[in-house]
Amino acid sequence: MRERRLVDKKTWVRFTRENLLRSSREREKTNKLHSEMDGYLRSSAVELYTAYNTVNHSLATRVQETTDVKNKLQERLLRVRVDSNNNSRPRRCVISK
Repeated sequence: MRERRLVDKKTWVRFTRENLLRSSREREKTNKLHSEMDGYLRSSAVELYTAYNTVNHSLATRVQETTDVKNKLQERLLRVRVDSNNNSRPRRCVISK
């Protein structure tokens, strides 16, 4: 046979009060955890955005440097070709008699 348990009003009120207090503490913990996570996410987003900007700036600088070097090399090659063409032409020598 099952034993029936009767709950009196005093016990029920105490149980309900404890349950409400525990629920309130858990909500506070949840809110605190949400706040902490929000802070971590915001901090991470700022760090990622800063890293993104730093990398983009560095890449743009490197591309500009590479373009400048390429242009200088092309100018030097053109000068070398012009000088080479000037030096390879046959020259007339006038010999005085």
